[in-house]
Amino acid sequence: MKVLGSVLYGADEQVIDFVCKRIPGMEPPEKAVGLGVLQDGKLVGGCVFSNFHGHSIEVSTATDSSTYLTRGMLDQMFGYPFRQLGCVRVTAITREDNVRTQKLLRGLGFTQEGRARKAWDGKHDAIIFGILKEECRFLKDTPHNG
Repeated sequence: MKVLGSVLYGADEQVIDFVCKRIPGMEPPEKAVGLGVLQDGKLVGGCVFSNFHGHSIEVSTATDSSTYLTRGMLDQMFGYPFRQLGCVRVTAITREDNVRTQKLLRGLGFTQEGRARKAWDGKHDAIIFGILKEECRFLKDTPHNG
């Protein structure tokens, strides 16, 4: 385990468990990396990166705190897929009635790209969001549009 700033690395199982317990119906992905967010030494948020396809990856996030988003933390979180893995896009999928997460994703620069009817759980639509590397304003060393 390693902590850099407020980001926890190397505690994949702990972070994946944290996120899965907070997203109804989410099962732990077979191959995933979890980056945790610490506040006062306590895990308060996490990102689970899964379904890596060389150029793209999916992210699932959950938090118990609304004050954990700092520019440095976001640089590290987006740095994993974009710098370390070399992805050109990150995809996030949320339930149609999860307005809070949709607002957060838009605020982070994600674009709503589509709707998968009844794909969330057989009852609710899934809303698909994506962000491209060049759109990500949180990467300190990458020029962006906007």
